[in-house]
Amino acid sequence: MDHRHRRARTVTCAVVALAACAGPVTPSVLVTRLADEPTSADSLPGTLVPVEMDPGSARHLGELDGVAFYAGSGTRDDEDIVCLVVVIPGGTPTDDSGVSTCGPVTDLDGSDLPVDVQMSGVRVTATLVPDGLPTDSGLTRVTPNLAATVDRTP
Repeated sequence: MDHRHRRARTVTCAVVALAACAGPVTPSVLVTRLADEPTSADSLPGTLVPVEMDPGSARHLGELDGVAFYAGSGTRDDEDIVCLVVVIPGGTPTDDSGVSTCGPVTDLDGSDLPVDVQMSGVRVTATLVPDGLPTDSGLTRVTPNLAATVDRTP
């Protein structure tokens, strides 16, 4: 029996299996929370949803010092994007303010998506962190996909 043929076939099968696993980068590959089924906590006011983001894709990532953070996905020029939405609460839910940033998944495969805002006496610096990436040491890791700081100014 020729063992060289068997080894070559095994290596070829392993390469094919690895190529199948590598697949395209999607929003839910970068931010696994986006693959979760929606819950009532994921509801984002329509006025705060970025134009490019599918409202049904919003997922609540967490909160830090009263500021809420969401991720979502959508498309821009037929390319998948991921968004980070920061919601700063007002006196009533209709007074909430927010800011968002979106970027193509191809740009986020290996880097993060930052946002920095100051409004209503609050300064927020946040970063949407794709799975497995480290984050800036000056930020608090709130969840696996979110790092942020919140500073209140008098």
